[in-house]
Amino acid sequence: MGNMLWVIQRDFLQGESASDLVHRVLTPVSNPSGSKDIDALNQIRNSLRRVAGNSTGVSLTQPHADRSRLCDLDESDLDPKYIRQRNTLRKAVREMAKPKVLNGSPLTGRRLASLLRKIVGLLNDQPLPNASLLIEAFNKDVIASILATFRGDLVNRTTPLPVSSLVLNATVHSLRVAAESNARNAVLGDSTSVGHAVLTLLKEGLDREIYVRQSENFVASAQICSSREVGCEEVFDAVTSGAMARFVPSLSYFDAKYDRCRRRFDDACVGPAADEFRSRLETAHRKARDQFLKDYHDALRSVLAVFFLAVGII
Repeated sequence: MGNMLWVIQRDFLQGESASDLVHRVLTPVSNPSGSKDIDALNQIRNSLRRVAGNSTGVSLTQPHADRSRLCDLDESDLDPKYIRQRNTLRKAVREMAKPKVLNGSPLTGRRLASLLRKIVGLLNDQPLPNASLLIEAFNKDVIASILATFRGDLVNRTTPLPVSSLVLNATVHSLRVAAESNARNAVLGDSTSVGHAVLTLLKEGLDREIYVRQSENFVASAQICSSREVGCEEVFDAVTSGAMARFVPSLSYFDAKYDRCRRRFDDACVGPAADEFRSRLETAHRKARDQFLKDYHDALRSVLAVFFLAVGII
């Protein structure tokens, strides 16, 4: 709501201040007789009060005794008191009438005219919008909003990654059903072609969002599974190394080490990459176990050979 500043000639004040006069004039009067003229004036008063939340009255000293020559007089010929009051009025107008701002700068008349010329030029270069274009633009905004909601809900429900493919697929299904239902209820257009086009646009957007989240889940799954697989391979290397082989550890020792490593792997390795890394770990386990048994038997034979040699010497 704006401001309205009333500049009133002193002759009309009749002892009142300018602000008092404005307040009195804009206040509706009672109309017990139902006069149409009074009712019309009261409507005007109410309209002016609604237009301006702040109505202020000011009056200025007569600028010169000879009113008929005011347009011909220089600034120096005017009453100094009038000039001071006029300057104060100018300052008040600048404070009350805040300029529109565009891109950080006041929107002057020249800038507004330039902006309007650009708008008119763009409108002349493009076909005028019709009802179908407006409906299409509205439906695109609806789909964009639904996709943004779908994206946010999908991330929130599947964080932190990785999650199992079963959990991700179930979440995707429930959110997709909700998104398609919201689209059917929100889009405009009764024709089958409009509905089909909107649902096709929605499907393409949902497929993109789902693919992105599935890719993120696979990467997170591969990273954690690879880390756990490397940890198990380090256990295999330690158990089957020459330093361990000299102590001839038992097969149960090897299996116990693997079981602990496998439990840590299974607890952390979930998601779409889990099956591939689990298969790789099992292959690595079989190779390490076979190598362990070979080294174990070789070491055992060496121990027995030394033992029998020692017995024979004794």
